[in-house]
Amino acid sequence: MKSFVPVMFFALAALPAVAADPLDEQGVSLRAGGFYSSADTRLRIDGSGGRLGTEVSLEDDLGFSKEKSLPVIDAIWRINPRHRVELGYVRLARDAQKTITGEINFGDSVFPVSADVRSTFDTDVWKLTYGWSFWRDGGSELALLLGLHTTKFSVSLSTATSSRAIYEATERTIPLPTIGLQGTWALDPQWRLTGAVQAFSLNYGDYEGSLVNASIAGEYKFNRNWLIGAGYTTYDYNLDVTGGKAKGSFDYNFSGPIVYVTGGF
Repeated sequence: MKSFVPVMFFALAALPAVAADPLDEQGVSLRAGGFYSSADTRLRIDGSGGRLGTEVSLEDDLGFSKEKSLPVIDAIWRINPRHRVELGYVRLARDAQKTITGEINFGDSVFPVSADVRSTFDTDVWKLTYGWSFWRDGGSELALLLGLHTTKFSVSLSTATSSRAIYEATERTIPLPTIGLQGTWALDPQWRLTGAVQAFSLNYGDYEGSLVNASIAGEYKFNRNWLIGAGYTTYDYNLDVTGGKAKGSFDYNFSGPIVYVTGGF
């Protein structure tokens, strides 16, 4: 009996430890899905010398489609059950062609009434977020989010009149820090609800405005490595830019349903 105890101790010590849940405790996971976005975009691009541009609705004035499907991808590193880092990327690229019904001052160019205008508007959003789960209870948690949303706007207008071609393009990359909350409510071991909101408001230097990114979803967890989810996501920008290139205003929202699959390793 005396020899049996140490033998059992070493036998148990030699057994492999139960691996942590990569989705909720420790590990790396990848999330990929589709986002059916509906956009509402108003912008004004001012010219040099303080010349104000014309505020235009891309959808109403320039003929952009409101709806578009696009892929989304995120990577999540669960350092441990309470700390994680997330990296995400989404790109919305659109183009249109329309005969305009009013004169448009865009940057240093003037697009006359009845011009056939070709236009593009591309948005690239990179998200880097640190999350601290200050409360956990089983599969439920509440987390503080600190992040950086870097958004690149690229816009161009072009036309050809009887006398000359007109082309104007500009872009701006805007890094905005964010703070927010994320919550998960486990309904049972498989089903759960999750939601998050990140926001920032600033009046500093060349920028004045706000950013809000929010999402809500329901998820079904097949096992410790895989889950699927469906929900709704929104991005909302309200910015005035007074210095550098691309001076003007950006009021931009794209929102819609999202479906995704997440795999943990």
